[in-house]
Amino acid sequence: MADEPQAPAEPSGDESPRRSRRRIFIRVGAVLVAVAVGLIVSLLTVDLGPSLRRRAEREASNQIQRPMRIGRLSARMLPGVFVIEDVVIEGLTPQDRPFLTAKKITVRLPWWTAFTRKLTIESIDMTDWRMLVETFPNNRHNFPRFTRTRSSTGPRRFTTTLKSMSATRGEFVYEDHTTPWSTVARNLNVSLFRSFALNDYRGTASFSNGTIRIGR
Repeated sequence: MADEPQAPAEPSGDESPRRSRRRIFIRVGAVLVAVAVGLIVSLLTVDLGPSLRRRAEREASNQIQRPMRIGRLSARMLPGVFVIEDVVIEGLTPQDRPFLTAKKITVRLPWWTAFTRKLTIESIDMTDWRMLVETFPNNRHNFPRFTRTRSSTGPRRFTTTLKSMSATRGEFVYEDHTTPWSTVARNLNVSLFRSFALNDYRGTASFSNGTIRIGR
């Protein structure tokens, strides 16, 4: 990766941009999982029919409290393959750049597991995508809300498990408007899988032609 600083020194603070960048790249995989699972759970709350795409957009937008658009949605109930194309999750305002754009998301799941209240997603493949993460003064950021607030402390009535995910031909952009500094990871490929023994997600990420900008 090629670093291209625009200032001779890193800004002062509790952590340097390089340390922040490493932490952000570790977390980007978890964010991708949250995006994908949130979209699929939202889609399963609507009935199949002629207006599925519009209803899916509405349900997903309500789920994340952020406008989301879908260009095309197709579902093959056997063997359980869903294809979502031209996905856009908008920024904080309609004038802001999108938080996420994805050309194609393919989901493979045995949809009948939803009837057991333990939905299992076999795999999610996302291609040609771009994620923009922005932070602002007073701890403001552009992350949508991907999880619902639980109304009670009792047992969960529905669980979702994702076994594996791959996100290829992507680009991740982080912009800190407070420091300010930014970084771009181009040609980003992320591969994740669920470790049931450790009860978490493990994986790898690779990118090329990355840049860092410090200062205006």
